[in-house]
Amino acid sequence: MDRAIEEYLKRCTDGQQFSVTKFLLEHPELRSDSRVLRELVLAEMGFRVQAGESLNAAAWRAEYPELGDEIGMLVSQAQSNNGGLLKDETFSTGILDAGTGILDAGTLPPVDLAHETKSQTLDFSTKFPDPFDTLSNREASTEEVVQSKGDSFPTIPGYELLDELGKGGMGVVYRAKQLSIDRLVALKVVRQEMLQAVDAQTRANALERFQTEVQAAASLQHDNIVSVYGVGEVRAGGGVSTPLRYYAMRYVQGESLIDKLRDGPMEGLRAAKIMAAVGRALDYAHSQGVLHRDLKPHNILMEQTTDRPMVADFGLAKLVHRDQSLTYAGQVMGTPSYMPPEQTRDAGKVTSAADQYALGATLYHLLVGHPPFAGATVQDTLRMIVEKEPVALREINPTINVDLETICLKALQKDPGKRYDSCKSFAEDLERFLDGKPIVARPVGRVERVWRWARRNRAMAGMIGTVIALVITTLVAIAIGYRETVTALAKSEARLKKAISVVDELFTRVSEDELLNEPGMQPLRRDLLEKALTHYKYFLTQAGTDAKMLDEVAGANYRVGMIEQLTGKEAVAQRAFAQALEIQKRLVDENPKDETRIRALGDTFNALGGLYSGTQRYEEGLRSFQESRRYRLQLAEAWPDRSDYERLAINALMNIGLTKIAMGQREEGLQDIMRTDALRGEQLKRHSDDEKIQRDVARGKYSLGKFYLENGNQQGAIESFQRATQMFRKVLEGNPRSLSGQLDCSIALRMLGASYSEQGDDRAAIKEYDEAYSMSRELADRNPEVATYQKQLAILSMSLAASHGTLGDVEKSKKYWWDASENLRKLYLVDIQDREVLSDLVACLDALAEIAILGGDQQGASKSLKEAISLLKEAQPFDESDRSLEEQLVRLQESLGQMEELVPAVP
Repeated sequence: MDRAIEEYLKRCTDGQQFSVTKFLLEHPELRSDSRVLRELVLAEMGFRVQAGESLNAAAWRAEYPELGDEIGMLVSQAQSNNGGLLKDETFSTGILDAGTGILDAGTLPPVDLAHETKSQTLDFSTKFPDPFDTLSNREASTEEVVQSKGDSFPTIPGYELLDELGKGGMGVVYRAKQLSIDRLVALKVVRQEMLQAVDAQTRANALERFQTEVQAAASLQHDNIVSVYGVGEVRAGGGVSTPLRYYAMRYVQGESLIDKLRDGPMEGLRAAKIMAAVGRALDYAHSQGVLHRDLKPHNILMEQTTDRPMVADFGLAKLVHRDQSLTYAGQVMGTPSYMPPEQTRDAGKVTSAADQYALGATLYHLLVGHPPFAGATVQDTLRMIVEKEPVALREINPTINVDLETICLKALQKDPGKRYDSCKSFAEDLERFLDGKPIVARPVGRVERVWRWARRNRAMAGMIGTVIALVITTLVAIAIGYRETVTALAKSEARLKKAISVVDELFTRVSEDELLNEPGMQPLRRDLLEKALTHYKYFLTQAGTDAKMLDEVAGANYRVGMIEQLTGKEAVAQRAFAQALEIQKRLVDENPKDETRIRALGDTFNALGGLYSGTQRYEEGLRSFQESRRYRLQLAEAWPDRSDYERLAINALMNIGLTKIAMGQREEGLQDIMRTDALRGEQLKRHSDDEKIQRDVARGKYSLGKFYLENGNQQGAIESFQRATQMFRKVLEGNPRSLSGQLDCSIALRMLGASYSEQGDDRAAIKEYDEAYSMSRELADRNPEVATYQKQLAILSMSLAASHGTLGDVEKSKKYWWDASENLRKLYLVDIQDREVLSDLVACLDALAEIAILGGDQQGASKSLKEAISLLKEAQPFDESDRSLEEQLVRLQESLGQMEELVPAVP
C-alpha cells in the first residue's frame, strides 16, 4: 500500500497532476484502506494549496464520504502546512506491523459537518473495571504531564510504549507494556496534533466518538471480541490545554483476515468456521445493545496462538440503548463494500440486520477473494449496493459448496426482512453446514432473480411484457385474418406491421450489450433473442411473398441473420442474409432514391461481409464490404447533412482495409485504414461529442496499432494504442456502464502493454496490463457467463505472467499463470471444441511446469505436463488447422520423457 502512495507522489512531483479520484480508478482496492486513502487525499490537498487553489471541504467530503469529519481536519492540516508535504513518518507508517495484528485500529468514524448538531459533553469520569484493578483503571493525575521520548512517543503513566501499530485520522495505537502487571497491551491514544488543527465543534465530535468507542468495546466481554482493560486521560504538556485521552485493550498477536487473503480466497470450511464464531460474537454484542456497523475482513483479527477470530475496532459502533444517537439523520457511515443498502441511506436507523449483511459480505470476500460490490468510486459502489444483485459465488468459483453459497447470499439480501432474523441464526446455519446437516436457507430461484431485475428495470420489463402480449395477440389475429375478408386482411396487415415494429424494438434493445447489465442476466438476454427469432420466423411463414409486406419480410430476414450469427449459427445466418438481399435489391431497383431501403441494403451487405470475414472467407467478405460502401456512399452524397450516413460509409472503408490486410494485401489495406483514420479525425472535429464517432476513432487507432505491432513498428503501435485508450476512456466518461466500452478499453490497454513488452519495457507493460486486468476482472466477475470477458481476463493473466517472469518475479509469474489456467479450464469444459482456449491452457500448464522445474519441484512439473499431454490427446485427431497443437504435443512429450529420465518416477 505504501508503494502505491509513493507512486502517486512521484506522479504529482513529475508534473502529471493526477487527481486521487483518477488514481483510484487504477487502484480501486485502495478505497477500502482508510489510512492510504487519507494520506492520498491529504497529499492532493497539499499539492493544490501549493498551486494556489482554495480547498472546499464540502466538495471533498462529497467525493470521499468515507473520510467524513476527517476531511475538515485534513483541509486544516493542508492549509496550515502551506501545501508542504507532510513529514516522512506520515507516509511511512504501515497499518500493520508484521505479527502484531492491530489493523486500522486508529480509524475514527466520519461526522457530517453540515449538520449543526451540538455534541454531547464528554465524561471521562466513568471508568470501566479492570479485573486486575491496576493503574489503567484510574484517571491519571492532571498534574502528571505527558513528555516526549526521543522517538516521539508520548509518556503515559503506568505504560511503556514500545512501538506504533497503526495510525488513523484521530487515533494512534501503540504496542505497550502495562508496568504494574508486566503485560502487553494495545494502547489507543487520541492524536493531539490533529485535535489542535480543527475547530471546536469537530474536536468535540471526534472526542465523543472516541468516548463512544470506549464505552462500546468496554461493555463487551466475549472470547471473540478484543477486550478493553481500562481508560484514562493525562494533562498534555507544552501549553496544550486539551487532556490526552487513551484506553488500553487486549493485545492480539496475529494477522487480520484481509492479510490472510493475500494469497487468494479461503477454503470454504475454514471460512465458515471463522464466520460462525464472528456471528456469535456479534449476536452477543447486539444482546448488550451494541451494533458494530463497520465489520469487514480488515478488523477481524486471527489470534496466532489460538487461531480464533477476534472482532476489533468498534469505532463506528452504535449504542442502541442510548436515547441520543451519535449518528445524525441521513448520514452514511461505514466501509462501502460491506454495508447494506439501508446503511447507504441513513446509518442512524440501521438495526442488527446491517451487521448481519456485513457478515455475509465478509464471508463472500473470504470465499472469492473480493467483496460483493466494489466500484471504481465510492458513488459507483453505493449505487451497485442499492441496484445490483451480487454475482452468485459458484459463478466465480464452481467448487464452492452450494449450501455455503446459499447461506452467504441469504445474508446479502437487500431486503432486511429476507435475511436471517439474527446474527445467531446466521451462525447456526453455518454450524449446520459444518456438521453436514440440512441448512435453513433456500437458494434464490431463477424466476425470483428475473423478477428482481424487472422490479429495478420497470420500463424495460414493461416493454418486454408489452412486446410478448402484443405479438401473441397479433399473430393469432393474423392467422385468422389471412383467411377472412379483404377488410380483415387489411386490418391484419396493419396489426402485423405494428407487431413487427415492436419486435424490432425488442431486438434492437436486447442485442445491445448495455441492455441487461446485471449479474446473471445473460441467460435472459438469450431467451429474449430466441423469442424475437421465433416471432420473426413465424411472421415470415405468414407473410410469404405479399408485395405489400416486402420491406418487413426483408427486415425480418436481416434480423434473423443477426440473431443466428449472435448465437453462432453462421450457415443459417448466411441464408437469412441472402434472402434479405434478394428482396432489398429488387426494392432499391424499383425506387433508387428511397433512403430507408438504400440504408437497409447497405447494412445487410455489411453484416454479410462481417460473417464471411469471421469465417475467413475474405474474398467474399471484401466484395460484400465494397457493395456496402457503394450504397452507403450513395446515401452520404445524397444527404450530406446526415453525419450518421457519412460515418457508415467511413466504417465500410475501414472494413475493406482490414479485410485486405487479412488477405495479405498489406499496403493497400494500410492505405485504406489510414484514409479512414483521417476521415474520422475530420468528422470528430465537427462532431466532438458524438459517442459513436469517438468509438470509431478509438477502434481505428486500435487497428492501426495492431498493424504496426504485427509489422515490428513498436513505437508506432504505442502511439496508436495510447490514442485508442484515450478515446475509449472518453467514451466511458459519457457512458460508464457500457460493457462493450469497458471491453474495448481493456483490450486496447492490453495491446498497449504488449507493445511496451515488444519494445523490451516490461515494467511499462505491467502498468498497462494491471489497469486492463482490473477492468476485465470486474467485467468477468459480474458477467460470468460471457465467454468473451473470461477469455480476455485469461489472456491478461498470461500477459502479466510473462512480463513478471521476464523481470524475474517468479512468484507473481506463477500466480498469474495459475489464475489463467484456472480460468481457461472452466472455459474449456464449456466448449471442448474451442482450440484457441485449449492451446492457451496447454501453454499455461507448460509455463507452470517450467517454473516448477526451476524451483526443484519435479513432481509438480510432471503433473502439469501430464495434464497438458492428456488434454491434447483427448482433442485428437488433429486437422490441418491444428498443426500447432500437434507440435505442442510432441514437444511436451519430449520434455516429460527427458525429465523422467533424470528423475525416475517413484513407484
